[in-house]
Formats: sequence, structure tokens, C-alpha cells
Amino acid sequence: MAEGWTIIFEGQKSLLHERHLSGWVHKTYEDADRTAKRGTQVGNPLGIVRIEWDDTKAQAPWPSTSIPRRLNRVSLPMIGLTVLLLAALGYSITAVAKLENYRYANFVGLCADSYDVKSPTSRIKREDCLMRSEARTSWWWNAAYGLGLL
Repeated sequence: MAEGWTIIFEGQKSLLHERHLSGWVHKTYEDADRTAKRGTQVGNPLGIVRIEWDDTKAQAPWPSTSIPRRLNRVSLPMIGLTVLLLAALGYSITAVAKLENYRYANFVGLCADSYDVKSPTSRIKREDCLMRSEARTSWWWNAAYGLGLL
């Protein structure tokens, strides 16, 4: 048998005219007394009573928080998966920003001064120039335009 302490209140509002128990079970009488003296509850505290219950089938000897146990801990595979997905997202956004920079540099005519369609070396030089160019002032602008945000 487990035991604890709860507070009995007398209701003040229209729905709580009768006496009712507190929604909390305290481990010690002192904890319940401190809570009752705080005065932040609905109703007037009338007294503190000891309660007992059968906890032979309970998972813990004392009632825990209202959050289920399986939600209290985040598993290591979930953390790993989250990190992996964030890394993939960052890599994808970086690739989109690079492609948008290349597209915009080509659109505005950067590196087109000595471009000859028939010369392979000229095309290679222009390709290298477009890859190294910075058509916008920041990587963030390329990412925003590439993702279609602007």
C-alpha cells in the first residue's frame, strides 16, 4: 500500500459548492500544508487527509508526473535521425543556393565577355568563371531566391 496526503477544499464557484479533494497527492504532510497555505487554489482549504491506495500493479512506487514515461526520454536513434535530416536539409539548401548563383550569373551575363560557342576552352573558362562568380551580395539571397521565397 502506498500513502500520501491530499487537501480537502470547500468550493467557491457555482460548480464547486460542495467539498472536493485536491487534484494532487503530496508525499508528505508538510508538502500538502505548504500548498494549502499558498492560497492559489480554487476554494477554501478545510483540512489535509491521509490517503492510501494499492500500487502493487503500478510501475513506480510513487505517482510520477502526468507525462507518460516513454515521452520523458528521447531515444538516441531519434536524435541521430534528427541530426541526419538537419544535415541533409543544410546540404540541400547549400546546393540550391549554388545553383541559383550560377543561374543568376548566367542570366545577368557575367563572364560573357570572351565567350565563343565553338571553342571548348572558351566554354570551360566561362564555366569556371560562372562557378566562381558572386552574382548577389550574399549566400542568403541566393538561397531565398532559389527556394522561391522571394
